[in-house]
Amino acid sequence: MQPNDRTAAAIDAEIPRAQERLAILALAIAAFALNLNMLVLGAVLPFLPDELTPGDDAESTLLGAAALCSALAALVAGPIADRVGRKRLLVIGMIAFAASSALQAFASSYSWMLFGRALSGAAVGAAYASAS
Repeated sequence: MQPNDRTAAAIDAEIPRAQERLAILALAIAAFALNLNMLVLGAVLPFLPDELTPGDDAESTLLGAAALCSALAALVAGPIADRVGRKRLLVIGMIAFAASSALQAFASSYSWMLFGRALSGAAVGAAYASAS
């Protein structure tokens, strides 16, 4: 047998290994997005205009909205992923996270910022739950 000859069993063994690597990569990306979503606002809060943080309670509400929506979305993501597929839900979640991040970046009022935070939390929660 030549060193370059590969049996069908060896090729079949590589397929699950490649799928496993893709699953780990998807989980790592979703976990990064989840952590980014939770941590980045704390670093940005001092630089936000007063319209986006009308008081001390507003800052904690912005932080809590993402966490609450992330937890709620993770709870319902399982049954949704069973219907539409985990890969599709992961992609939808990551696209929604990118769109909600853009919404937050260009928010002109506290209400839009809060909506963007809640949407990004839900998006990341669904993506993370579908990847794990």
